[in-house]
Amino acid sequence: MLQERGVPRILVAPTGFGKTSLVAEYAQDIFEFRNTFWIDCTDPCFLRELDAKRLGLQLVEAGGEGFLAVFDDVPYLDDARAEEFSETIDSLVDSGWEVVVSTTPAFSSILDHQTVCVRVTAEDLLVDDMEYEGSKDLSFMDKRVPMKDVRRQSRVPALVWGMRPDVDRFALHLVDDLPIELRLSLFIMLVLQHGVMEDVTIFGRGVKKDTRRFFMESYPFLGVNTVSESFDACIMDIGHVRMAFGGCLDEMVAHSSNMNVDSLIQKMADYLVSKRRYLRACEVMSTFCSRSKRASWLTQKQGMLLRVGQPLLVLDLYESLGEGKGACSAELTLAASYAAALLDDDGRCVRYALSVGSDPQALPWQRVLGCCLCVARGKAETKQGAIDGLEKMISESPFDGYKGKDAPLVSAQAMQTMLRAMWDVGMDDMHYESELEECADDLPKSRVGVLILIQALQASERRGAQQVPLADGDLMSNAMHLSDIARGCLSTRRRKLMIPDMLEALLCEAICNHADTYRVPRPETSPERQHYIRLLVNSLEGQKKTVRARMEDVGAPAQIVASQVTPVQVIDQVPPMYLRLFGGLQIRIGDTDLGPDDLRKAKTKTLLAVLALAHCREVPRMRILEVMWPGSPKKKALNNFYSLWSSLRHSLELESGECPYLVRHQLSCMLDGRYVTSDVDELERLCGRLMFDDPDPDAWMPIYKVIQNQFSNDLMPAEENNAYIISMREFYRSRIIDSLVHGANRLYDIQEYQAALWFARAGFERDSRREDTCCALMKAQIANGQSDAAVSVYMHLCSYLNEELGIDPSAQARRLYERAILCSDDGSFLG
Repeated sequence: MLQERGVPRILVAPTGFGKTSLVAEYAQDIFEFRNTFWIDCTDPCFLRELDAKRLGLQLVEAGGEGFLAVFDDVPYLDDARAEEFSETIDSLVDSGWEVVVSTTPAFSSILDHQTVCVRVTAEDLLVDDMEYEGSKDLSFMDKRVPMKDVRRQSRVPALVWGMRPDVDRFALHLVDDLPIELRLSLFIMLVLQHGVMEDVTIFGRGVKKDTRRFFMESYPFLGVNTVSESFDACIMDIGHVRMAFGGCLDEMVAHSSNMNVDSLIQKMADYLVSKRRYLRACEVMSTFCSRSKRASWLTQKQGMLLRVGQPLLVLDLYESLGEGKGACSAELTLAASYAAALLDDDGRCVRYALSVGSDPQALPWQRVLGCCLCVARGKAETKQGAIDGLEKMISESPFDGYKGKDAPLVSAQAMQTMLRAMWDVGMDDMHYESELEECADDLPKSRVGVLILIQALQASERRGAQQVPLADGDLMSNAMHLSDIARGCLSTRRRKLMIPDMLEALLCEAICNHADTYRVPRPETSPERQHYIRLLVNSLEGQKKTVRARMEDVGAPAQIVASQVTPVQVIDQVPPMYLRLFGGLQIRIGDTDLGPDDLRKAKTKTLLAVLALAHCREVPRMRILEVMWPGSPKKKALNNFYSLWSSLRHSLELESGECPYLVRHQLSCMLDGRYVTSDVDELERLCGRLMFDDPDPDAWMPIYKVIQNQFSNDLMPAEENNAYIISMREFYRSRIIDSLVHGANRLYDIQEYQAALWFARAGFERDSRREDTCCALMKAQIANGQSDAAVSVYMHLCSYLNEELGIDPSAQARRLYERAILCSDDGSFLG
């Protein structure tokens, strides 16, 4: 920045690299902010002055030699604007000014026109060793690593120096300026975190060489290496990845992949599982996938996740499905109960097991296993109730048909023996060894059976620790008998598994602890197998600590007494719902986007749209029947309505089972405006401002951007069968055009001709057949010296009116045409 002050300095880096902070520090240290002109290029006035070709002239007239001009956050410039901006910079430099420009990599085309300059890249802005050492107490990051171990891609200023809001801002604006075709590759690399470039191709389209070079030079936090064809991205938690891509995921997947979002995310999760990155896989599924896909994926993976010692992941992903949105399958609930048992969370274990035991859709063997878990982990009353239910099922169901499902179910005799053992172990009765011996052949094959055996070992260990084992012959004899049963079970499992699983690790650990208590040799285990066992046991202990910490956090705050709850507190507890109707129906509840599978019936989208178009006001039930089922008998339409309302309410339920967003009275329905907002309401507000506010180009240009970006598509474009939606689509299309034309005319009246041209052109592009759009555009074009273009618009209007309608243009249009003919290029009349 200081070495070559006589040429422009151009900073090119993504948001979060400290471009603005660096320039502000330079302006403060060198100029003390005197003789400094700071231009915020995100303001629409920048493009207005640039198009008018008076930006450089105004600055030169306002300042002089030795002044500083800062152009911060330069947006995208087409070739004509980039050339004009380069000439502006050259004119300032020639006048003795210092010029500093900052922009993002996606908008760095100005470098093609500014060949003589100092370029400061994202690589140059990474935090160096000295700066990193000085930032230990400044960053939001809790875990610090030694300076020598800090990777280059982790030295982004926002990640090193920033507090939590700075990191959030880095994530929110990460892909703002990036072309849609590059976003999916960026998303894949941040989710996978490291791999080879071929991995990116598996999930999207191939990454070209120039794109890889672009990522390597401009996005160093991706760690792209064009030589080894690999990437090693910075560690970004999944919440920040969602911040960055949540709003554009559907669009970028549709553009750059032949899969839908759910299929892509599931494929990425499967890839992460194959690399043994189970936590990241579950985070990705929980964050980006629809509920139905999460459920089916967890059903496939729960057995594997439990075997490799990840019960907390199974439990968390199961609970992310929500209990209020329809019951999960008995198989999933049974897996969650077993996972809770591994984590010593008896409360959740029993709750889920009871739900399986009482589930009429569950298979008999699933209900039996649910009751077994209740007996193993429940309190005395729960145990007794579960045993009563089990004995009834044993007397009614033949168990020979369930071979291979779970070993204790091979025969009713084995099950009854297991029940007695479970009861005795749970009640700390010393006489369960004989019962365990009776079903010893079945124990190694059953998850529940191994858990019972582990509990028995732990109970025996507790008794041995309280007494002197060698002095008590009966105690020692029983302990050795139990140890022989457990060691036999361990040997049986080891013969079947090359690598130990979670159950073997827990059983081996329990046998070793039991042996230490009774001062007998431990079972022989190879060093490699012992290493795996230690890893699994340590991992499980860490997960148990997490569960205990969560329970403490939940129990810490004092509960609010029901009589003290105020309406404001209730409203604050309901996550807001946002509906987007333009471009297709999208629903967001809190931070969760509802997928297409969450709206089960085809017409639920239409019903929700009808309610949203009423702006949270009551809609008579008869009106809904006429809109949804025109011509149908009233009784049939009412039955359809009740069924559809129930389906919609079920889709929008919270985890508590309540749906505060829908309100149904006896003869009307509505959305609750306290919790629901929509883009239709936002559009009405924007159009009202253009219609009734005082014309102000500075205030109206952001409105122009929102209308052009967020409302570029029609309302519910895929709905082609409902006449009401089609009519409202035409209404809002006309509403937007009316507002743009009205805004253009009002801006023209205050002589803001360039802004008037943008509004008028936007209206004309939406409907070039309307005479008012053509007149507004012609008027603005003439004022901006574009007379030839105005004549072309008039010819287009004449052609349409004559050929399609058989009429002539209005007197106003003819007067504008005559004025365009008489005007020169600068807008003045020819004499």
